[in-house]
Amino acid sequence: MIYQTDLLTLNDAINAARQSFDAAGRRGKLPPDIVEAEYLKFEQVRFRFANFYMEARRYGRYEQANSLLRQLQLGIKGLLNDEDFKRVAHELYVSRPIRLRNEPHHVELGPLLDLRPTSSVYDLLDRILYAVRDGVEQSFEVERLVSDNSSIMKDSSRLRSIVPEQKISPVQFEIEDGKLAVKPQNSSPIPGREEIASVARDDIIRRGASLIGELKNSNCDPRLLRNMEELQGRLCSGDSPILIGISNNACDHLAKVFSSELPDATSALLLAHVSSVSMYLAQFSDWRAFSNASETLDFSSVDIAALSQTLGHVVSSFTKEPDLADPEVPKTLLEVQKFIADPQKASKNAALAAARTLENLVIRVFGYGADYIDQTVKKSISDLSTTTSKIIVISLLSAALVAANNLSILEGTVGGLNWMSDAAQIVTRQIDLLRTGSH
Repeated sequence: MIYQTDLLTLNDAINAARQSFDAAGRRGKLPPDIVEAEYLKFEQVRFRFANFYMEARRYGRYEQANSLLRQLQLGIKGLLNDEDFKRVAHELYVSRPIRLRNEPHHVELGPLLDLRPTSSVYDLLDRILYAVRDGVEQSFEVERLVSDNSSIMKDSSRLRSIVPEQKISPVQFEIEDGKLAVKPQNSSPIPGREEIASVARDDIIRRGASLIGELKNSNCDPRLLRNMEELQGRLCSGDSPILIGISNNACDHLAKVFSSELPDATSALLLAHVSSVSMYLAQFSDWRAFSNASETLDFSSVDIAALSQTLGHVVSSFTKEPDLADPEVPKTLLEVQKFIADPQKASKNAALAAARTLENLVIRVFGYGADYIDQTVKKSISDLSTTTSKIIVISLLSAALVAANNLSILEGTVGGLNWMSDAAQIVTRQIDLLRTGSH
């Protein structure tokens, strides 16, 4: 069991880290935009813990404490594995001691009490992670090594049973020649409506070209013109209906915002155009399902900012290590990130697109990791096919693991993410196995 006093002490430690971020913002020793970006990541982890903690104190409900600690463990691990966050956390210092609450205690809190005034926030979070790991039930603890082939196979089998098929999203992924690649999607109209959709698309493209010409000759806001050209490009190239739909929603929003800057006739044509695109998209079941699913969700601006940060981290990983992914992967992820560039204004469709794109990436990479382990389990792990392929698999799994840890925190917001925490535990063990080169 987890005692109430454990949560009190852990809450005090987490608040000490938060105060260090606040102090950094006031002192201005680090660039404010950098501190704010990393603070948003930390705040997402802290906020979910604080919500449960306040509920528990108010109503005396501590039955879910183990599940809470498990989420906190994954959240802090995600932060400590994030290179940008690590750089800032090493520069921030803890300004006060952690208060030990009354006995009894279930988790190991000693390391938290040994903090010095010169200890960094990174060190504090690392010690919190140590205490949390000690408090998580044995069935959820991360094993450092896998002892024999039977347990390796059991892990791989378990991972396959947990990881779902890729979901309806603007982007899906595949592995080509050992690299992550964007998977082409052939979205077809609802059976019986193919001809209607084809005629509508041709008409929309023709009218769109004419409308863009009018916008170029007007004094419209450049953002409106840019979004219209993007929508036209997606229609012409036959992009995923979901990508077209999100672009169309953006155009609809901008058309209404800047309607006063346009001639009445042009404004009316623009609104009619986005309406025609909406009717065209209604011929695709993927867009219908995706759009309906997004309407039931309630993303906070903190959630959306965290999604954007996670996309940025994955893009950075693939940019630094080009052997991991086809160049189209980071390019496509940046396009998705652009949809949620402003967390305050991003639509539900855009937020769900970002979440599902990241989830599909995790699904494909985790599956690839399980396949790789299975193919080599009959050999010594140190005798994997090539050192290069081993390093690539480790790097791919590590990038996906950071995304999984961050996404799992959104389990209460986005449906269907409940598989991710358990899968992340297994992949952590697989990465350890590959790194140690033993079995």
